[in-house]
Amino acid sequence: MRKTVFWAAVFALAFALAIGGCDLLQKAREAVSGGTGDTIVKDNPDDTAVSVSFNGVYANGGFENEPTTTRLDLWFSKTVAGLTAADITLIDTGGTGIQKGELTVLDDAAQYYRLAVSGIGGKGDVTVKVAAPAGIFFAQEQVRTVRVVYGPE
Repeated sequence: MRKTVFWAAVFALAFALAIGGCDLLQKAREAVSGGTGDTIVKDNPDDTAVSVSFNGVYANGGFENEPTTTRLDLWFSKTVAGLTAADITLIDTGGTGIQKGELTVLDDAAQYYRLAVSGIGGKGDVTVKVAAPAGIFFAQEQVRTVRVVYGPE
């Protein structure tokens, strides 16, 4: 009797999946995100877009030879072709006065970037938000927070 019930359940699930009456992927997204309307994982709308993650950000400064933060180094999981300073937003949550400058590529693979910054008048947190350039797909919002420092010379 147990085998019959088990196989009946398997058949019912397979049938529901086959006819589209059970969206397990949507249910999984809802479970991960905490409910409908707040899905944190998006489907790639363009199969030709490269899926990339913003892995981290580092702020220099805080040392005797470089007391104030002058640059933010950003790194990604893969090449981010076409990334410009315009794709990067700095949210000054710590009231530091930070201003965005020029963005340069640090490696041939275009995974590591350096963003020049200026105007820092105090230490505090800065949120770095990266928008995907054309041909790049971010499955999640790409945001990192970093602490910047100020040390009068």
